[in-house]
Amino acid sequence: MSENTEIERLQKIADKLATLDLHVKTREEMEAEINAILQRTRNMSDEEIDIQYEEAIKEARAQAKKYAITEENIAEEIRLFRQDNEIKQVLADYEKQYGMSTVDFFRKYIAGETDDRMDFIEWASLAQMIVHL
Repeated sequence: MSENTEIERLQKIADKLATLDLHVKTREEMEAEINAILQRTRNMSDEEIDIQYEEAIKEARAQAKKYAITEENIAEEIRLFRQDNEIKQVLADYEKQYGMSTVDFFRKYIAGETDDRMDFIEWASLAQMIVHL
């Protein structure tokens, strides 16, 4: 692969990276979401909650049947979701450690404005992985 082709490939990854939501929810954000759900259900009767639950299950089964989704497909999606979250957490750690976003880092990396320390190589690799996930 020529150097220009590789630079173009990395630039496309940087552009795609800029469109992704790399935010890792904090414990407080997750607690706020859970509390909002609890607040909505607090005023519902057990019967109303059961009805909504059954409707959601029915809809999920209909979608699975419509798109021929198997248990294996679901397990793979869960695995990818967990992997995605783990990578986002590491990216967030690097962002905090070096005081810049992953997008800004990656643009500097492909422009040759970073050194070859191991952290930067891993950070760049994880940025590319998250795009491909």
